[in-house]
Amino acid sequence: MGAFSCIWFLLWSFLLYDSPASHPRISKEELDYIQNSIGTESKTQMKGSTPWKAIFTSMPFWTIVVGHTGHVWGKIV
Repeated sequence: MGAFSCIWFLLWSFLLYDSPASHPRISKEELDYIQNSIGTESKTQMKGSTPWKAIFTSMPFWTIVVGHTGHVWGKIV
């Protein structure tokens, strides 16, 4: 499994790119088609702040934390 993971990482690192515009082997026609179909992303948009209070007062969040802690504890013991 470790060897498979290493091979997967190498393929992922060398064959995938952040955007179609940065891909070196994409044709101009294909790039135009993709950009016209889905639009271009604007990285200058402001992102909202993380709602930490809502996260830490959320019952589903604490259920996952407790369940995961119990699962990991059970594997250790």
